[in-house]
Amino acid sequence: MRVDRFFKSLERRTERDLYRKAFKATLKSQKDVYESVSGGVKKEKRKKFALEVLWFFISILIGLVVGYTVYELVKSFSMSFTRDLISFLKFSNIEFIYLLSLISFIGVYMARITIWALKLISN
Repeated sequence: MRVDRFFKSLERRTERDLYRKAFKATLKSQKDVYESVSGGVKKEKRKKFALEVLWFFISILIGLVVGYTVYELVKSFSMSFTRDLISFLKFSNIEFIYLLSLISFIGVYMARITIWALKLISN
């Protein structure tokens, strides 16, 4: 019975209606295939972006820790050298620590770029 109703509904439709129905079905199937194929690419891009943001904040943290450690090491070896260097740069102690942290942050990113380039070359 269902089949009979289906064919009767097809008989009543014009060629244009049948074409629209076939076009919509094709478009929907292509859209589903495209989403399943491209969905992985978008997900990978988001994943890479999230990883880069995570590395950015980790690099800031590493830069601060290394900057403060270098400041303490320089200060423990030669207090007069540290004092002279800070007065030459016209910085306070905190500003000098921030400068060392910035240099460390840049160093971390330079190391990341180097590792990325080596991975690219090795593939």
